[in-house]
Amino acid sequence: MQEQINKASGEANAMLAVADARARGLTMVANSLATEDGRYAASLTLAEQYVAAFNRLARTNNTLILPANAGDVSNLVAQAMAIYSTVSAHSVQPQQKDLEPIAPVNYEDPLVKLDALTEKGTTLAGQAVPKEDSLAEYFSDDEEREKALKELKDKKDRQLKQSERET
Repeated sequence: MQEQINKASGEANAMLAVADARARGLTMVANSLATEDGRYAASLTLAEQYVAAFNRLARTNNTLILPANAGDVSNLVAQAMAIYSTVSAHSVQPQQKDLEPIAPVNYEDPLVKLDALTEKGTTLAGQAVPKEDSLAEYFSDDEEREKALKELKDKKDRQLKQSERET
C-alpha cells in the first residue's frame, strides 16, 4: 500500500514539475512575443512546424486529404505565414504590465486532490482512458493502443504464472 502511495506521490510531483516548467516556458514565450523580433521568430518557428507536420504526415500510413499544391514548399510556408498573420491580427490585445500573479497551489493542503492531476482524459475516439493505462499518450490509434495493452497484460500474466511455478 505504501508503495502505491509513494508511486502516486512521485507521479504527482513529476506532473507538477512538468506543469511548472511549461508555465515558465510559456511566460518566456509571451515575453518574447511582446517584441518585434520575437514575433518574427514565432513566424519562422510556425512555418518550420507547419512544413515538418506535412513531412511527418507523409511518412505515416494515413489517408489524408491534402491541398492540391501540397508539394510546393514555398506555398506551405506562405500558408503558415498567412495563418500566423491571421492569428496574430485577431489576438492583439492591450498589454497589461501589472498583472496579478496566479496564486500558487498549496500541495500540502489535504483538500488538493492529486487524483485530478493524474487523470488520463480521453482517447482520440473520445473513449475514457483508465488510470492504469499508461500507453494512451503513445498511440494515436485506439486499436494499436488496445493491442499494446493486451500484450502488456499477457506479459504480466506470463510473469505471474512463472513466479507461481517457482514458488
